[in-house]
Amino acid sequence: MDLLQQIEHELPSMSKGHKLLAGYVLENYDKASYMTALKLGKAIGVSESTVVRFAYSLGFDGYPKFQKALKQLVQSKLTSLQRLKIAQNEMENSNVVETILKEDIANIKNTLEQMDINVFNKAVESILSAEKIYIIGVRSCEALSAFLIHYLAYLLPDSLCVMPTHADTLEYIIRINPRDCFIGISFPRYSTKTLDAMKFAKERGAKTIAITDTQMSPLAKEADYAIFAKSNITALADSLVAPLSVINALVAAISLHRQDEAKEYFETLEEVWGTSKIYSKKGEQ
Repeated sequence: MDLLQQIEHELPSMSKGHKLLAGYVLENYDKASYMTALKLGKAIGVSESTVVRFAYSLGFDGYPKFQKALKQLVQSKLTSLQRLKIAQNEMENSNVVETILKEDIANIKNTLEQMDINVFNKAVESILSAEKIYIIGVRSCEALSAFLIHYLAYLLPDSLCVMPTHADTLEYIIRINPRDCFIGISFPRYSTKTLDAMKFAKERGAKTIAITDTQMSPLAKEADYAIFAKSNITALADSLVAPLSVINALVAAISLHRQDEAKEYFETLEEVWGTSKIYSKKGEQ
């Protein structure tokens, strides 16, 4: 069960003060996730120490761990309107540029610290050995899938299956089989379209790779290999900096295994680009 379900389950046996906290968190989990223990206690009329004991009673090693778990869960449940309200409250009197960039830096740092290199390498092997590679990322994650598709089209052109924008997702992957690889990209709020496609690919025996935020992600539960990237941010828009960096690392790893093919391909491609004047030359007016 997730954190909110756990609180509901344990609510009947809680003390009076803890019941007040539980009720507030269940009704206002979006606000509570950004409150300090002191602020949360004041909002309900209990002491800071009561808030800390509440966190311990739920199995957390202190309030910060409880708050972190609540933020992770909340991230998958927040509506755009709720995120906008939180962003207004959090950044009303702050330097917006500094706040956002620092959060992005923290996301990359946390992503690197928690990266499972063994899982990453196995994902790379699955991509390289696949007969066909299917990639899905919708809504805000469409930018991430487009980036990955753009570069894999250079490195693995005969394997890549590009999804038509007008197609139904399951129609697009209807021929997927155990020789293929499916890559699903999704961050809170998780796309049901991407999740359904992941489940279908897994049922058909394909290798499944998830690029998502945490083990709590529904995609992670369906993936053979789940690569995590942090996307926490106090703003309306999703933070795609760390996910994009992870995808860039995937491309780099794949290119190292395809150096000879890539070199020949790009030599020809550079000639085509030069003839077609795709890029401007330095110093041209």
